[in-house]
Amino acid sequence: MKQTLFGIAVAALFLAALWLGLPYLSSITGGFGTNNASSIPPGFVGQKTIGPWALNCMPPKTVSQNGVTMPAFSLFDRNRSPLPPPPGAQTQQLGRCRVLRAFFGPKDPKNPVMVMSFRTLGSKKTLVMLLRIPPIGKKGDFVGVRVGNKGFRLTIVECPSGLCLAASPLNAEAENLLVSNSNGIVVFPAGPDGKRHAGRFTLQGIGAAIDGLRRAES
Repeated sequence: MKQTLFGIAVAALFLAALWLGLPYLSSITGGFGTNNASSIPPGFVGQKTIGPWALNCMPPKTVSQNGVTMPAFSLFDRNRSPLPPPPGAQTQQLGRCRVLRAFFGPKDPKNPVMVMSFRTLGSKKTLVMLLRIPPIGKKGDFVGVRVGNKGFRLTIVECPSGLCLAASPLNAEAENLLVSNSNGIVVFPAGPDGKRHAGRFTLQGIGAAIDGLRRAES
């Protein structure tokens, strides 16, 4: 099911995040790329940076990993075991490209607290948002994303080997919300202390990155 946006007036999930001094998650990408979406040719294979986002496209074929045949560039955990697909993807194939960006907390500039990525799903190329986060919460919990005065939720689909993967297909309204805003807030599931932790993140350059992703897969 694609995400439905909800107004901030009814978004009780975010109330705990609206305090002064909410930490800003920094992004280290190794330099901003000079490529733009128009420089990505259809059928592109390889790696390029589009602004602060990394684009990675594998050949359109299947790969074998640990004896399991999967679509090229499927998601794997740290032990290289296939992860389950995002909700709604069981009968559709994820695209062979993704754009991603790692975000770091203020106390540890080396280990990311969140890796945000986007892929397409199925023949309609529906955009899927994925977050890799530390093992906070459990399968079925939600990660809240607030952008502008609206928000949506991603479902944690698995928490193997020291990470959790939250994902959801996005409808057109949610995609437009992302590309038309420069910042957002992520609200993680409750940790061992029972509290939800949150952070601000930048969406700078995401529109061009998604355009490049779709051009590569066209």
